[in-house]
Amino acid sequence: MRSSHSSSHNELEEAKEAGTEIHDSSWKIKRAFDSVSKPILQMSWQRLGVPMHIAKYIVDMDKDCLTIPMTPHVMCIMSYKGLDSFDFRLSSHISASGFYPETGPPQRDTPSPMNWNAVLDVPLQALHDIDPTPYLIRTDSALYPPADTAYADDLFSISAHREGLQLKADLVSGSKV
Repeated sequence: MRSSHSSSHNELEEAKEAGTEIHDSSWKIKRAFDSVSKPILQMSWQRLGVPMHIAKYIVDMDKDCLTIPMTPHVMCIMSYKGLDSFDFRLSSHISASGFYPETGPPQRDTPSPMNWNAVLDVPLQALHDIDPTPYLIRTDSALYPPADTAYADDLFSISAHREGLQLKADLVSGSKV
């Protein structure tokens, strides 16, 4: 996963000091976690070099796992009666106690952040590759384009020209791609 927004703040300060043109935008991915299909999640892992059988294992770890929303009512029942008071029978992906997720990495479980990182790396790489006018950062000996960044379901992009940023916006929105 790319670094968070803090590095992008440095690029904006550098552009201001150097008097160079810079354009930035941020996007929020709506319903991020539950919008990813299991096959896409598996392909994302494979793209990162994970063997197919292990990628399938990672994706299937939550298969047929009941998700119970932890409302105050549910927490009260659990404190008095424990998990045995809930109906865990699989019935058309919905039980009396909760639901069985069909898409996306589950939220707030241990592998969820890594699953999301694997999926989000695909659009981050595409954003990097599509910009013909990347903003360049100077070091002591070289210039380099910073990576588009993300934190959870928030993306941040910069470009040296508005046309480059427009290409990134088109890619994120799914138009003209």
